[in-house]
Amino acid sequence: MKLLTVEEIRELDRIAIEEYGIPGTTLMSNAAEHLAKTAMQHIPNDGYVAIFCGTGNNGGDGIGAAAYLLEKGISIRVFLIGNEDNLTEDAEEMKERLYSIGGSLELYSPSADLVDYLSQCSVVIDAIYGVGLNGELRGEALGAVSIINSSRSFVIAADIPTGVHADTGAVLGDAVNADITVTFSFAKPGHFIEPGCVYCGEVIVCDIGIPQKMLDKTVSHTYAATSTDIVLPRRKRNTHKGDYGRALVVAGSVGYTGAPALSARATTKTGAGLVSLGVPKSIYEILAVKLDEEMPFPLPDDNKGRLVANAAGEILRRAKQSDVCVIGPGLGQADGISELVQSIMRLSETPIVLDADGLNAITENVDVLNQAVCPLVLTPHFGEFERLCGDLADEEAIEPEVQSEVQKMLSSDAQNDNTSDGCPNCDEEPPKKPPIDRLRKACEFASKYGCILVLKGHRTITAMPNGVAYVNTTGGPAMAKGGTGDVLAGMIAALIAQKLPIVHAVVAAVYIHGLAGDMCADQLGEYCVTASDIIDMLPQAMKSVFDF
Repeated sequence: MKLLTVEEIRELDRIAIEEYGIPGTTLMSNAAEHLAKTAMQHIPNDGYVAIFCGTGNNGGDGIGAAAYLLEKGISIRVFLIGNEDNLTEDAEEMKERLYSIGGSLELYSPSADLVDYLSQCSVVIDAIYGVGLNGELRGEALGAVSIINSSRSFVIAADIPTGVHADTGAVLGDAVNADITVTFSFAKPGHFIEPGCVYCGEVIVCDIGIPQKMLDKTVSHTYAATSTDIVLPRRKRNTHKGDYGRALVVAGSVGYTGAPALSARATTKTGAGLVSLGVPKSIYEILAVKLDEEMPFPLPDDNKGRLVANAAGEILRRAKQSDVCVIGPGLGQADGISELVQSIMRLSETPIVLDADGLNAITENVDVLNQAVCPLVLTPHFGEFERLCGDLADEEAIEPEVQSEVQKMLSSDAQNDNTSDGCPNCDEEPPKKPPIDRLRKACEFASKYGCILVLKGHRTITAMPNGVAYVNTTGGPAMAKGGTGDVLAGMIAALIAQKLPIVHAVVAAVYIHGLAGDMCADQLGEYCVTASDIIDMLPQAMKSVFDF
């Protein structure tokens, strides 16, 4: 699924209007109709609707939806946030349409009357900002968001919930918590990236009249990986284990025998033909008992049961005989391990999946990534990613008062972009907030170091060196357990070993990993899922994406 930025979607609208001659009011009317029809599915007989509108085009969508609902005999009230004189040209036409059938706009006021009316409403429509917000919510807009969220109504957002940054998924102060988001032409990154994705509810993408050939030709650099995008090929009948790859896993240390076992088992379960597991000799016997299908072998270690630098020779020899190598799960941290990992990265020609302590081993020398001659896949969670990107500041951790001052210093001339969606009730333009843009940071890192970066978390982001990124749509809180990352590293290696194109292998592994977690949550509940449960669920998850 293509995800378009605000700039890209505005350019699409411009071309449709200026080059194809489609009136902007036609696009707005179509958007308003989709919004209204979605609302009607949740309005009982004699139900009431409240619509909160800004002065920009998003507000115009809401006003147009109000006119449509009123024509259908549905009781509505439309609350305008901002000055009516500031309505955009197309929104003004929607207002005239509403007035012509007996409707009206009410200036928003956080009164007892409003609260009482909302208590009677079946549906509330949020059309305050849409994609036009770049600065922190404040004033009446912020108050309206709070009132919407405190209602018990079914909430529908027009385009994107007010307060969610469409390009980054950042929540700018507060955001409408929608049950459904009705967006137009294409979804936006903010619909799928955390934390904004949590506020969007179900995302419905609607056609508003942009010519199909324009949609087909639209180029995107960001995609959401959905069920229709992930397909695994069927296996030929006349094959053997050698046809499905040899995977090498280098992992483990004293006290961390589970990580190598989980990673190796996941590699086998995801279809690799042969899986070898190199572990410190101190724990070799434990892994030999734990594993039946995989082939553990001992490697030199120190007196604390951690691999030492001179294990590199044997690892490189075996890696040369393998199709992929996983390095990191449970290795522990020591100078010898850092030397070992960096040495392997410089010399190996076999693709490497670097995970967990493998990532920690390069924290002090990230530039070693540019010395690698083999394809690299890095799988950090956000904490590990922060350690790799020493300059990555966590703005979200700054106190709000300090944050405000930081924003002023960072961008003295920054202002809210109100080109299409207006700035309701602003005495002055709010400054842009510099939120953590996980998508941008991931893409910058992958490009700088020429690697594939799997930034794990809710809605995992897979960034490619060419600037293309994929946002995963599976997985949930049931997977917040130790060992699930070890499983993912093994799954990625298994699909690479089976000669899938590396981009497809990584994106598919991330998707199936999350899907297996979701299936486990359905069967076992969110509290009780373990990494081993996810491995056991892989057959069902993978079967669902076979190419029949």
